[in-house]
Amino acid sequence: MMMKPKVSNAWKTARGNTRKDLTVTPRVAIGSAAAILALAFIGLRVFDHVAFPPNQIDAAALAAAGSISRIVVDTPEFGFVSLADSPADGVGTEAGDGFALPVRGINTIIATSRLDLIIADKLQQPLMEELAERDRAAALSAKEQLIAAIKSSLDKSGSAKDRMGVQVQPLVEAESAFVNADNDGKFVPGSLRLSLGSLDGGDATTVKLPEPQSSDQVKAAEQVEGFYKSFVNVPYKNVDFVFGGVGKSVKLVASDKWRAEIAGLPYQIPTIVKVEIVESDATGKIQNVKAIACAQPASFRIPAPSKGALTMSFPDGPVPEISRPADCYSSEQLNSVESGSMDLLSAQSGDFPLDSESAMAPLKWPLTNSVAYESTANVWRLALYDWIRGAGTAANIDSVVDMQRVQLDKAKPGNILWTASTERGKTAEAIEPISSGIAHIFEFDKDGVVVYRSKMIEPYPLYVASDRQLYGEKFGAITYSTIGIRDVFIPNMTPPKKIVFRAVWDVYIRDNVRNLGPKNGGKHGGEPLSMPVLAASDKPDTQLQAHRTETETWLNQWSETPYEVTPTSDDSTVGVDQGKGLGQGKGAGMVGLNGQSEMGYQPLVACQSDFAESMSPNAPFVRPMPFGRGTRPTFASSGSSVDIKFRRQIDVTELQGCQSTGYLGAVSIDK
Repeated sequence: MMMKPKVSNAWKTARGNTRKDLTVTPRVAIGSAAAILALAFIGLRVFDHVAFPPNQIDAAALAAAGSISRIVVDTPEFGFVSLADSPADGVGTEAGDGFALPVRGINTIIATSRLDLIIADKLQQPLMEELAERDRAAALSAKEQLIAAIKSSLDKSGSAKDRMGVQVQPLVEAESAFVNADNDGKFVPGSLRLSLGSLDGGDATTVKLPEPQSSDQVKAAEQVEGFYKSFVNVPYKNVDFVFGGVGKSVKLVASDKWRAEIAGLPYQIPTIVKVEIVESDATGKIQNVKAIACAQPASFRIPAPSKGALTMSFPDGPVPEISRPADCYSSEQLNSVESGSMDLLSAQSGDFPLDSESAMAPLKWPLTNSVAYESTANVWRLALYDWIRGAGTAANIDSVVDMQRVQLDKAKPGNILWTASTERGKTAEAIEPISSGIAHIFEFDKDGVVVYRSKMIEPYPLYVASDRQLYGEKFGAITYSTIGIRDVFIPNMTPPKKIVFRAVWDVYIRDNVRNLGPKNGGKHGGEPLSMPVLAASDKPDTQLQAHRTETETWLNQWSETPYEVTPTSDDSTVGVDQGKGLGQGKGAGMVGLNGQSEMGYQPLVACQSDFAESMSPNAPFVRPMPFGRGTRPTFASSGSSVDIKFRRQIDVTELQGCQSTGYLGAVSIDK
C-alpha cells in the first residue's frame, strides 16, 4: 500500500486532523478535472527533483507550472506561441484551410532568430542579418503577448486556452492539486496565490546550442551541457538574447531563488510560478504567508525542422549565369535595379488564380513597410532567409553556408525532343531538340543538415501564389545571357516560319512561408504548399517527373476548333481570352509593345505570364492544399516553402502576325 506523504506540523493545526473536515468549494470541485489533465500533461517526469507524491504546496506549484505550459496565444508575428513547442495537431490552432498549425515555443523563436543571425553573418549577408534582428524584435513582441496572457490567467477569475481550444485555469488547477494531495487538513478557499517571476542563476533550457558549436563560441556561463541557460544574456554581435526558464519536465525549483525580475538583463521572460498559501483578514489584506513553492514549466516536445523545400526551377533548361545557389544573390544582373525592380505582390482573398475571389495586390517591402525598389537578388535573400528560418533551431550552420556553393546538377539527358501541337487542333509533331527542364531541390533532414537532389521538370502544371504570402516577378532579370539567341523553324509551314529563343530570362519568386499564423499568414498560415515534383518516386531522378497525367488531361481539352481572332487597337490579331497576362495586372512586361498583352502562340508557346491568365483552355494548376483537418499532408512528406523560377523569353512575331513574346508551352507529350 502506498504511504501518504508526511505532513508538516505547521500545516496540521491549520488544516485540522481528518479528511472529512476538508472544505471544498464548487470552483475547486470543478477544477478537479482540470487538475487531472494537468497531472497527465506533467507526467511522472515532473517529480525529477521531488519525492513522489509531493506534499500539498509542491503539488499546487507543479500543477500551476504544468498549466501555464499549455497556454497558447495567437500572435500576428508568429502565429500560435506558447512556452512549450507543440506539433501541428491541435483543433484550436487551425488555419483557414482547416489544417492545424504548429505551436512555437517562445524560447525556440528567440533561439531561431539568434541562429539565423549567425548564419547571415557567416554568409556575409547584411540584409539577412537585418531580417534576423527584426525577427528578434518580433519575438520580443510575441513574448510580451504570451506573458501578459499567462499573468492574466493566474487570478481567480483568469483563464486562457490551450492548443486544443480547452480552457486553462492555473489557479483552479493548483487548488485542485493542493486538495488532492491533502490527507487530513482543511483547505481555506482563496488562500492560494500565484505569481510569475524568474530564477536567479538560471537553469538548462530545452534549446540546444547551434551546430556545429565551433561556429558560435557560447561561454560556459551561458549554457548547461550544450543547452542555452535561462535568465542570462547570450549575445551575438552585440545583439542581446535571453531565454526563459522552460525545461524538459515540469519541476520544483528553489523558492529562495525566485525573483520578480533579474537585475541587469536587457529584457525579462518570467516563467517561474510561485505558489503561496496566505492568511488574510476580513478585509482581504494579507496577514501572513504560510508556505511557498516554486516550479518551472516544461516543453518536452522537440521541434523538428519544417518539411518545406527550397526549389530552383528551370523548366526551359539551365541558365548559364546560375550554376550554384549563391549566384541568385551574387549575380551582378540580379542585383541591378537599372532595368527596374522586381514587382512584389501578394494574393488576397485566397490562392491566386484558383480561388474565385482571389486577386493580386502590391506588397510592401517587409524591411521598410513601404514600396521600394528592390532587386531580384534582394527578394531572393529574403526568401532564402525565410526558408532557413523554417528549420528553427536545427539548421546546421556549416551545411547552410556550404549549400550556397553546391554545383547544380546537369539534367540527364541534357536535351529532349520538343514535341507539341504547332496549332490548336493539329496533331503533335517533332520540332527540334531543346534543353531539358530541371528542378533543384534543397531540404533539411531531421538533424538540420541540408540535403540536395534534382528532378527533370516540364513547364506544366503551374503553381498558385499562396494567400497573403510573397510573390515576385521580374521581366528581363537576366539580359544578354551567354546562352545566346537561337532560331527555331517550325516544320510544315509555308513559307517556313521561325520563333526566336531570346538571350533573356524572366524570374518569378514564390515565398510561401513569409507571413506566419492565421492573422497575417492567409488561409495556409504560412505553411509549405503542395508541390508534386517534391514527392518521392521509385524512378531515378533523371526520369521526367512532370505530372504527365495532369498535363495530358489539359492537352486533351485543346479542341479541333482553330483559334478565333479579335482585332486590337492597332488592327493586329491576337488570340481570344487574352486577359492581362501578368500577375500584377498592369500590362505587359519590359518587352511589351504599346501596352499589348503578350499572347505567345498557344499551345506551342504560352503567354508571358507565370499564371497563364490568357490561355484557353485554362492552364493546369497544382491545388496548393485541399481543405482538411488534423495534420497537414505536407508534414508527412514535403512541401514548397520557397521557389525561384527562370523562364526564357520566346519571340513568336512571325507566327502570331504581330509582335509577341511567350514561354515554352507543351514540350514533350504526344497528343
